[in-house]
Amino acid sequence: MKKSFVILITTSLLFWSCASQQQKADPCLERQAVVEYGTSRVKMLIAEKNVCEKQDIKILAKTEWEVETNVNQSQLPSGMVTLQPSVVENLKKISQSISRVFKKFQTQTVFGLATGIYRSVENRELVFNDLEKIIIGKIKVLSPDEEAQMGLMSIIVTEKPAGNFIVWDFGGNTMQFAIVDGEKTVYITGLPGSNILRAEVMSKLKKKKTPNPIGLKNIPGLEKYMKAKFESSLKPLAPYKAFEVYGIGGVHSKSVATAIKHLLNDPNASKTYSHDQVAKLLKHLAQSNDLQIGGKFPDHQASNVLAVHAIMKQMGWNAIKVSEQTLALGYLLNQTAESK
Repeated sequence: MKKSFVILITTSLLFWSCASQQQKADPCLERQAVVEYGTSRVKMLIAEKNVCEKQDIKILAKTEWEVETNVNQSQLPSGMVTLQPSVVENLKKISQSISRVFKKFQTQTVFGLATGIYRSVENRELVFNDLEKIIIGKIKVLSPDEEAQMGLMSIIVTEKPAGNFIVWDFGGNTMQFAIVDGEKTVYITGLPGSNILRAEVMSKLKKKKTPNPIGLKNIPGLEKYMKAKFESSLKPLAPYKAFEVYGIGGVHSKSVATAIKHLLNDPNASKTYSHDQVAKLLKHLAQSNDLQIGGKFPDHQASNVLAVHAIMKQMGWNAIKVSEQTLALGYLLNQTAESK
């Protein structure tokens, strides 16, 4: 992880040295950044925005760090959760690394976003207070609807979809859909994310630490369970199921696309993956233990793919277009729109 971070700085500084001189020459150009605190990742994006014309957002740098906020978290009687001190310390260290990047790029304005697990963290203001001092920016907790909206805006600008489409955001703690049907936009939120689904698969398999290996014989029963679980939530999607689907969030890009790319030797999976490929991947993972699966979150991998497989099958989706775009770009775009 440290190695990739150093590469980011080395390659970006060359661009920064030229761009900073342009910034000094044009007072309308402002360096803005977003730090996105998610359930499984912390993401950073730095962009240059024309604050006079309210347009022309240019990305200068972006990267991400993997975190495990759900490690040994305590469930309180109120339904809220607490983060372990080690998790909070890790968040501080990541934020300090991000702050150093901001200084290199002479970032002028910083926005902080929090999603997923942070919606239910007890005394999160105390945690945010420390993080805000480090990144020098206020952290806003996005509602599920706001999260869906930010993801949608990122896709519209970067992918430029033709016609009607769906954005399927599948993250660590929540899942949501944004549907564009002509001039109408529909949001479907409140669906469980990776962590919750993993826990439920574990419960069904009567396992305490990991659902892996799931076992081929258990797939039909778990598919039936997933179908029943999502049936009512996905019902509003039925009129739009023929639309093109864009997948954002770690489950699509990491658990599915990256795994298909390496295990099935398909270099195009990072852009698009098919339902047939997901079915083959699930069959492979269902027979594998954590060590064989490998990676940062092996205990989530099979249950993530199982959920994607079940939803694609239920909706009749043959393929998902994968996008690495984050909520950060959508948030900066939204700030521009609101300031007009």
